[in-house]
Amino acid sequence: MSIESLYHPEQLSWEGYLVLAGNPAVPVEVPHPLRNHECLIYLYSTMQRALSAAALAGVPDAAIVKLTLQELVQTYAETETDMPRTLVAETPWGITCIGGSEPPPADGFLMVDNTTEEAFDDIQGRGFGERSDESRDQWDEGPESRRYALAHKGRLASGLETQYYRTIWNGALIPMEGLGGVVAPLEARRHGHTRELVRHTLSDMRDRGVPISTITTPFSYPFYRRLGWEYAFSRQTLTFSPTLLQELPQRPGTLRHYPYHPASGSIPWELALLYELSLKERYQGFARRTERQWFDRLKGTLTDAYVWDGAQGPEGYMILSMAKDRMDIRECLAVSDDALLGLLRAMGSLDSQTDQLVWDALPGTALDRWVSAPDQLKIAQTDQGMFRIVDLPAALEARTLRWPGAGTATFRVEDPLCEWNQGCWRVEFAEGRTVVKRAADDPQAGAITIQALSLIYAGTISAQDAVRYGGAALSLAQQELLTRAYRGQEPLLLESF
Repeated sequence: MSIESLYHPEQLSWEGYLVLAGNPAVPVEVPHPLRNHECLIYLYSTMQRALSAAALAGVPDAAIVKLTLQELVQTYAETETDMPRTLVAETPWGITCIGGSEPPPADGFLMVDNTTEEAFDDIQGRGFGERSDESRDQWDEGPESRRYALAHKGRLASGLETQYYRTIWNGALIPMEGLGGVVAPLEARRHGHTRELVRHTLSDMRDRGVPISTITTPFSYPFYRRLGWEYAFSRQTLTFSPTLLQELPQRPGTLRHYPYHPASGSIPWELALLYELSLKERYQGFARRTERQWFDRLKGTLTDAYVWDGAQGPEGYMILSMAKDRMDIRECLAVSDDALLGLLRAMGSLDSQTDQLVWDALPGTALDRWVSAPDQLKIAQTDQGMFRIVDLPAALEARTLRWPGAGTATFRVEDPLCEWNQGCWRVEFAEGRTVVKRAADDPQAGAITIQALSLIYAGTISAQDAVRYGGAALSLAQQELLTRAYRGQEPLLLESF
């Protein structure tokens, strides 16, 4: 691949200063501090920097020559040497490296691989804190994860990670991908790179048959709202003393330790069954967890799982994790009130180990109705989860609906990022299924934003709410139809990474 194909003309024509020493004159080479098998030839940005470098290298009488980046590459990139070289230029676009371990990436959207992994980890580390080698290795082993980046002028200008889930919507399994780790290096921000990267990522999701997406920890609600996501779900954290649960009535059943071994790499089927049975009547959008996703939920040397056995067999479970000054209740789910009360009483027995429990509870968990002193219970709601439809016809047609009725609605959809969702659509409901077709543009049809349609689809709001909040202009008949089709179950998008 030629140097011309990797860099813009303005970058190739940039002039810098090279330090030459010896007879014959050769570039002064700087040992790389992290790669002891490699040396660097620097093209400095100013004469003063070149002179300072010459003095530091012990050759203050070295010659300083001016040449372009293209001339540097043509002169020295192919020079035979016993030690691998990297050419480094301090251009206005940042430090540009040519040669060495990998060539710079070609501009545009790319999936991160071993040629761009180091640069990706660098911008992630600068944006979110340095990653350890161990965490990188764990990420690389995850089959449900992908990493994308956008390169601009030979350097990564933005990057993100996605996690794949199979989510359950009234019994239907629908692929979903969560976005995370969205970052741009400081020198590349406010140029539209992240918006372009997200758009390409959603296009790739659509091509792979993933019709919906979530963001569990957005860095900016306004930013993602402008890209078509909307706040759709919350998380609830309960903090309390175990003693608040000690007056609960005894329930028939027994508690047993569940011996999960993460090294087995298997799904804990007993927990997985209870997980889905306890959620399916009230919630939608929760994941059918893979082995790795269960491992993430249960990992940790101080983490234990317990199952409540009732008269009919296993009826609930909880996952506990001991922290420095508290006990975390990572999950507590039950298919009956007796099992829930049994698990809550078991939590009350933890007073010999901790005086504070922190429960990552389901939205709407009414623990204040069970405890002896509700005023001593701290309840914190985190409005963090965002959701959007990626592929409108695929998302709507993948759903099975609880409503068995029939009806048709035609409306225009506005999507600020995914142009394939734009335009007029005819949506037909019948016997719990949906058919979506393109429709001729009709000025009399209703109108709705992709944000509002996503919230209606998820069950977060009704169509009437969408009109009230300004996200839709629908007739009363259209509002009633969409509400009947999608209202009834809350979204529960628990998973994050």
